[in-house]
Amino acid sequence: MRADFLKPAEIDRGMKEAVAGLGGSVDILVNNVGDLIQRVPFDDFETSMWDNVIALNLSSVYHACAIGASQHPAEDGRIVNISSLRASTALASTRSLYAAAKGGMVALTKRLANEFASARDSRELRRPRVS
Repeated sequence: MRADFLKPAEIDRGMKEAVAGLGGSVDILVNNVGDLIQRVPFDDFETSMWDNVIALNLSSVYHACAIGASQHPAEDGRIVNISSLRASTALASTRSLYAAAKGGMVALTKRLANEFASARDSRELRRPRVS
């Protein structure tokens, strides 16, 4: 699927296109989008940068999950959201907004897991691990 994940309408179009190409349902959705967009200290961030970081790293996950959840059989479906080690910490001063967005993704995924548990649906969160 190709779409500009900064734009909800593009996510919607791309997801619907992918679902149609897969025969009308989604068995598993993997959200693996993410980017710092720009590496600048918090004091240098502008509102438009914040909007883009949140749109790409958090809002796009919401939009894809909303479409994915409505397009698969509840008893078999899975949504896997790939987060980041930065979800709980921003090790560099240039990653604070990215960390905030990925932390929001973690919270969203946990909430979805609870919300859809009764339908035997599964939402998973994967964060890379460092050994």
